Amino acid sequence: MINKWVRGFQFVAVQFLVLVLLLLLLNGLLSVFYQYKDRQLKQTNPIAQKYGYEALQKVYPGYSKEELDELLTETWTRKQQYESFTGFKEAPFKGKYLNVHVAGFRIGLNQGPWPLDTQLVNVFMFGGSTTFGYGVADSETLPSKLQKSLQQVNKKVRVYNFGRGFYYSEQERALFQKLLLEGAKPDVVVFVDGLNEYFQPEPEFTEETKLLFEQKPSTLFSYWLQNLSLSRMVQSFRYRLLGVSPESEEEVNISCEATDVNTIHERYWLNQQMIAAVANQLNIPVYFVWQPISCYGYSPKEPIFMTEAERQNCYPDCGYEQMRQIWQKKGEGKNLIWLADIQQNREEYLYVDKVHYTAAFHAVLADSLAVELLKREPKLTENSSL
Repeated sequence: MINKWVRGFQFVAVQFLVLVLLLLLLNGLLSVFYQYKDRQLKQTNPIAQKYGYEALQKVYPGYSKEELDELLTETWTRKQQYESFTGFKEAPFKGKYLNVHVAGFRIGLNQGPWPLDTQLVNVFMFGGSTTFGYGVADSETLPSKLQKSLQQVNKKVRVYNFGRGFYYSEQERALFQKLLLEGAKPDVVVFVDGLNEYFQPEPEFTEETKLLFEQKPSTLFSYWLQNLSLSRMVQSFRYRLLGVSPESEEEVNISCEATDVNTIHERYWLNQQMIAAVANQLNIPVYFVWQPISCYGYSPKEPIFMTEAERQNCYPDCGYEQMRQIWQKKGEGKNLIWLADIQQNREEYLYVDKVHYTAAFHAVLADSLAVELLKREPKLTENSSL
């Protein structure tokens, strides 16, 4: 009887070992497949896959298909990198169309030196991905275009692009203070905000950071399990059979309730006050810009990236209207610049996707911003020759 149980146990153990070995072999083969697939994805233009080249050619005049692929692949296949104090930054990058300095700013046309040359008039610009210039080349971003406009008056002006994907006023404030603590003191600072204020209740990657600090065994095991090649295959089958996406969609608390919108606006004004207090203490002029968005005051002759229904039900739209009224009450003070209405009565294509600006619209914004800054800021017009 005992020998029978022993033989039975040996049989089960052997079968289990064979199963484990087969699973390990399968996982190894799938790992090779997914490594190849991931390399291919890094060379793929995700925006073209989403909207098609016909749509993109309308907003990228002068770009060939090959150039578009390279530009948009460089834009959308990069990753963020950890940074102390702010949480994360755009990782250093060298490409044909997109380059990010190790100090965390995007390199623009005729970029100023780092560390700063105090003989120049150094302007720092902060904002989200629209300021960084997702979807356009280094020379086509808002900071690059602004530098070009300002240099028509003062050739000593150098603009530094500290726009970063997902950033809003709270992280911009942290970044500004971090740079000051590191000894980088600009002559003028400009903050461009609007869209991300409504979509970032907390900094991006907050949940991932919380899980990292918790270090729960179940969480770590779940993270390890999800990244197995076998798990990726199962998730892929689940998506195809049940229509359940393998990527969990980010939950955003979307609400046009007055109390919720007021909370967002109060946070913005408080961050603005704290930024201004630090800047004033160091005698640095600071300006705050409210940016345009694709679903506020803009009706293109032919919608490409956003349907009419999406535009009519656009969440930030309710917040923008309230902010416009607040801005008017504040009288567009010396350091407040409202550009959200700049696209009214324009029917041309102003966006390269649902939120990011075309190169031409960056130029329009830069020219308007330059006019406002030159009217208000003497530092930008002093010593107007090299």
